[in-house]
Amino acid sequence: IDKYIDNPMNNFHFTPNAFYHMFSGMMKAHDINRMKKLPAGLPLLFTSGAEDPVGGWGEGVRKAFMVYMENTECKVDLRLYDDDRHEILNETDRDDVFRDLLVFFRHCLGDYQETFGVVPMDSVYNETANNKDNEDNEDNTERQEV
Repeated sequence: IDKYIDNPMNNFHFTPNAFYHMFSGMMKAHDINRMKKLPAGLPLLFTSGAEDPVGGWGEGVRKAFMVYMENTECKVDLRLYDDDRHEILNETDRDDVFRDLLVFFRHCLGDYQETFGVVPMDSVYNETANNKDNEDNEDNTERQEV
């Protein structure tokens, strides 16, 4: 815990604006009419520590999970981590949490990667360089014509 407290990245002030946007997002996330408009098959993952008082020791998260199961055609999944509290990415079993998230994201991106492929960064850089060269040539051409 001392290591966490001593980390300057963990000491920030949650501003009134942040609270406003957080609660606005929560209101939208709990709006059943909005839920019904979610695309069928959209993967959703609810995660929480089973000992998180903010999530009602897992009960609030289970309830949200059930509401989405009952009101959407999304692919909804739930992961509760035993003995974890609110910050599941900072718990002793964080490797399990990250592994589960990685599996979820890879599953979500699987069709995207197979359909569209992954664009290698060197091709992006080459295309940018080629476009810059073409722009420079056009600028020179325009200057010569004037």
